[in-house]
Amino acid sequence: RERASIAVVQETKINSRSNLLSRAGFNVIRKDRKLDNFGGLSIILYNTVQYILLSIATSTARILPLNVKV
Repeated sequence: RERASIAVVQETKINSRSNLLSRAGFNVIRKDRKLDNFGGLSIILYNTVQYILLSIATSTARILPLNVKV
């Protein structure tokens, strides 16, 4: 049985009340869409995956830039 270490999900439509945030053994990085009725982005990483969340210089981009150490 294979297990993913990293999953990227689009059109998530989750928010701060979603139980996706409390999964033991995983880090969840989210970019929710608050101004419209469309879904956001989530990156779910196994807790042993080392990463750095990068910042971008725009407020309109709907991306989650991430540097993952492999």
